[in-house]
Formats: sequence, structure tokens, C-alpha cells
Amino acid sequence: TSADAEYSDEAKAHLSRFLSKQKYALVTELTAANFEETVRNPEDALVVLAALSDSIHGDEVASTASDGIARKDAEIAALRSVALEWRLKKEASSSRQVVFAWIDADRWKSPLRKLYGIQASDSPSAVLVDGNKSLYYELYHYADAKPATFEHQWITPTSVFADIDRVLS
Repeated sequence: TSADAEYSDEAKAHLSRFLSKQKYALVTELTAANFEETVRNPEDALVVLAALSDSIHGDEVASTASDGIARKDAEIAALRSVALEWRLKKEASSSRQVVFAWIDADRWKSPLRKLYGIQASDSPSAVLVDGNKSLYYELYHYADAKPATFEHQWITPTSVFADIDRVLS
């Protein structure tokens, strides 16, 4: 019967790695409830942390609450696109797991400034966090490529992947 099945150590390790990679959503919203387990995770994963605001969007300020929410949703969609491309093209060959997450820059502005040097007024912005070492890395390529207008995607796979590779090397 299947209850009596024996699995090799290699099969158990493979299953454990698979489950740890599937533990996180494609893009996770960080809250007080999941911050520690996501940023200081047992998998020693790096975290691409995006700070997103309801009102501030690059050089533009949302004119209404619904406009701000729509813009933030578009910024999350751009982050989700980068995360999906990472999973499909880079995850299998990466030496470390990478988790993609976003946090409300308006609500968590003080911790973002103290921990990662992110100002809410700079939203959308992103850093690469090594939570278990209490380190964060500026995403230099992202900063160079960051467009000045909302109509352009604020984050791209090319820029983020180059910075992840730089940190991993």
C-alpha cells in the first residue's frame, strides 16, 4: 500500500525543496503577520521587496483613491510579471531561492525607512533583502531604468535579474 512506501533520501530532499519553493505565492503581500517568516525565512531565500503606495506613483500623485488603487494594482501586476519570468526562466538555475513581495509604503513608511532606506515618497521602489543576514541591496539597474511616468512599467525582469545575479556572485 502507499502508506508503506519507502522513499530515498534523495527523493525526500527533492520533495522538501519543491515544497519550500511552493510555500510562497508568486507575489506575497507583506503584513505584520507574515513579515518575519517571509523576510527571515528558513529557506534562506532572498526577497525582492517592493514598496508600493496608494497615492504616490513615481513622479505622479493619484488624483483620487480609486485612481491610486488602480495604479498600485498595475504596479503589483508588473512585479507579478517579473516574478513569473523569474520562476519560468531563472529559478531552476539559481543558487538561492528568490521570493517576490510587496509592502504598503504608506502604512509601513517608518520601518521601510529604518530597515531599507526606502522613503514612501519614492514609491514605487524596490530592494533585494537578505533577511537572515539583515542586509539589503539597492537594485542599481532598477534605479537606472526607473521611468518617470506611470505609463511605463516601473520594474523589469532584465533590471532585477541583473541585480540578483550581482548579489549571488
